[in-house]
Amino acid sequence: MIKQRARSQAIFLRQLPVILSASLVLASCGDSGGESGAASDVAQVEANPLQVQQPVVREDEIQTAPPSLESPVEESAPTVEPSGIVSTEEVHPYRPDSPYADVLKRCVLVNTVEDSCTLDTLPFIGQGAAVPGINDILDRLLVTHDWMGDRLAEVLQAAPADLQVLFGSTTSILIGSEVRPAFYTGLNGGIQLDPDFLWQSLAEKRTVSIEEDYRSDYGRDLGFWFYRRHLIDGERAYEFFDLEDDSTRELDDLLIPVVRLLYHELAHANDYLPPTAMASLDNSLRVSEALDQILDQWLSPQLDALYPLNSETLHKLAQVRFRGIDASETEKALIAADVGLQFAEDGSASFYSYNTIREDLAVLFEATMMRLTFGLQSNIAFIDKIDESKDPGCEEYLVGWGVRNRLANPLVAQRAYWVVSQIYGANADFDQFMANNLGAEETMIEGVDWCTNNKPDTVQAARSRTGTNTGTVDAELDKNAERLRLRKERSELR
Repeated sequence: MIKQRARSQAIFLRQLPVILSASLVLASCGDSGGESGAASDVAQVEANPLQVQQPVVREDEIQTAPPSLESPVEESAPTVEPSGIVSTEEVHPYRPDSPYADVLKRCVLVNTVEDSCTLDTLPFIGQGAAVPGINDILDRLLVTHDWMGDRLAEVLQAAPADLQVLFGSTTSILIGSEVRPAFYTGLNGGIQLDPDFLWQSLAEKRTVSIEEDYRSDYGRDLGFWFYRRHLIDGERAYEFFDLEDDSTRELDDLLIPVVRLLYHELAHANDYLPPTAMASLDNSLRVSEALDQILDQWLSPQLDALYPLNSETLHKLAQVRFRGIDASETEKALIAADVGLQFAEDGSASFYSYNTIREDLAVLFEATMMRLTFGLQSNIAFIDKIDESKDPGCEEYLVGWGVRNRLANPLVAQRAYWVVSQIYGANADFDQFMANNLGAEETMIEGVDWCTNNKPDTVQAARSRTGTNTGTVDAELDKNAERLRLRKERSELR
């Protein structure tokens, strides 16, 4: 059913005029980094970021580590050892005949501002194409394996047309065996993508690193987990797949997660370089220097000034969970219900939004565009940690605080509307969509398990037994599949 839904969505997106297309053309024509500039942010803003001090968006700080797409597997499934891992230093232009083939690698694999290229050498894609096409994008692509470029091309063909316009604020795209997490950096103005999102065959999978995101263990001392599930028409929007088994998948299996990743990473690029600022760039400058000159037009500092996230506690907890800062004794003692009550008062789309102001903007943009293009809804919850040594089922993961359809919260929707309008420009159809198509946010029942709370038709029955264990509605699922889903729904670092 997931594949059928993705396939029909892809056909719909290719045939239906994109709501935002007209405003995109107009927009294309045309913290505050605080003490640090675009180059310094480059260092680490998870594939989705947040603080004014960090202008560069890296997936490990600004960009969340791309969620590993893994599918249910038996415990006895054979482990697949990667055999074709290639270092990022060995990337090559996907298109040898690209006009930028001779400079791409030199301009992208840099570590200092001094070594980076000027815009005269490698301009932003949008400087040469107001509305970038797929060929314009592929001409800026570096890969360790050609299948990665083939797959990106297939995704772009099936994805909504408005996605391509966002590439205008990048200089390059790199996909490599060892990239994890995905990220954007203002040092070279490019994004790097984790190929875990893109593989289909077993041979392709073997060329992808199985090393975990380095942030995976952050926040171990906290007493709660943050869970998120993406749904379309009440069902999971996509399945998870494992890098270490012998499973394969089709394009339909990865389309939604890849598009979601791209919306997130490209939001970072458009944060630093809104389409309306393109004409202000000085091509004689290096990328980060040119971006620093337009820092008054960066979007996330404006979002933070207009609609700030106010919970100091959540900001501090996010530094523990996503940046590895040691938790204080007070923070270790917080339970899910305490954290959720503070979250409820802010206009945040996700716990990850508190990582940096860059991530806040990217998460809002990603959530809104996925709702607009795929009808994807996000359910979120804070859950107290439990002992997992005895292999608990979903019925033991009890919600301390949670909601379904977070984007419909009025504060979240207001902030999300501002973000999308700044990137794509004003559009009456989008206004109507945000006013009439978001539905309502629904509160989950405290003390009822995560899986039951994700099924509205079972929640009513549970409501009369608030605070009791109702048992998971997913009991019929294979135990290993359930375990994998539970792990992945709390491990997405964005």
